[in-house]
Amino acid sequence: MPVSRYFQKWLERDERGRPDSYEHYLGYEASAPLLGLFWHASGYGTSVLYVLRAGLALVLFFVVVFTIVGGKNLVRIEKESSFKTRISETPSLSFGEKAIESGNISSARGLWSNRFLLAVIFSLNTVAKFGFGNVRLRTEDATRLEIYSAWTAWVLGYVWYTLLIYTISAIPALNGLLH
Repeated sequence: MPVSRYFQKWLERDERGRPDSYEHYLGYEASAPLLGLFWHASGYGTSVLYVLRAGLALVLFFVVVFTIVGGKNLVRIEKESSFKTRISETPSLSFGEKAIESGNISSARGLWSNRFLLAVIFSLNTVAKFGFGNVRLRTEDATRLEIYSAWTAWVLGYVWYTLLIYTISAIPALNGLLH
């Protein structure tokens, strides 16, 4: 079910069915502990090494999540192969992007290895914001959990980049390069 239909269903619910504050949304209840854990693991932005380690941990965490939860809805798209930063790309399949259907994988081992490979590429694209950028989440068949996981990884990637820039700007020798 597309995201727009979820939003439409939410709007059609009566006032009593809606949460009374943002703290009662499932997204907030799941994201707040994850963001707190990320903030603690990154050493509160005191060391570039800690921040890089936290970014690697985020990528690996979402590799596991996307392998288990969203592996069947990750698709490759037709795009030129160039390895660069992917700051402005969204994790979901956008209008005009054409998915490349993968062939039938007969063995269970081949299926899981394909899911794992797509999850690694997708996590690098959404969290670390670099890679080839040729894997997206197909939202037509995706569940709420898959969509929520993809957009959470995308937002946490921006939080990680912001923390990385903040930490680098605190180094006196590199401070002049950023200003």
